[in-house]
Amino acid sequence: MTIVYTIGVYGSDKERFFAAITSAGIDIFLDVRRRRGVRGPLYPFANAKRLTAELHATRAIQYAADDRAKERKSERRQLARELKDFRAPVLCCVERYPQGCHRGLAARLLAAAMNATEVVQLFP
Repeated sequence: MTIVYTIGVYGSDKERFFAAITSAGIDIFLDVRRRRGVRGPLYPFANAKRLTAELHATRAIQYAADDRAKERKSERRQLARELKDFRAPVLCCVERYPQGCHRGLAARLLAAAMNATEVVQLFP
C-alpha cells in the first residue's frame, strides 16, 4: 500500500517535525518550496542546509551509487536502485494546511501517478 504524505513547517518545532516524518515511515523527502528558507527564529530547522544535514541518508545512498558506477552527478542517468521503489514520499512546504498550499495539488497528482491509496497530511 502506497501513501503520499504532506507536511508543513508552520506550527511545528524540530523535534515534532522529524518525529512525524520518522513515525510515518517516510522513505523520500520532497521539498517543494519555492524558497528554501523560512524567516524568523521559530523555524531554523527548516532552512535548506539544516534540512539537508538532517536528511543526509538519501543523499548518501545516491552518492554511494554514483561512486560504484563511477558516475558524476552531472552525468547521472538514473537514481540508485534503493531510491526507485519508495512507498511513503512526503511533500514539504511551509504552510500548515495543504488546502492553502500548492503541495496539496502536487500530492494528489503524485498519488494518482503512483496509484497511491490516499494522501495523508502530517501535523507535527
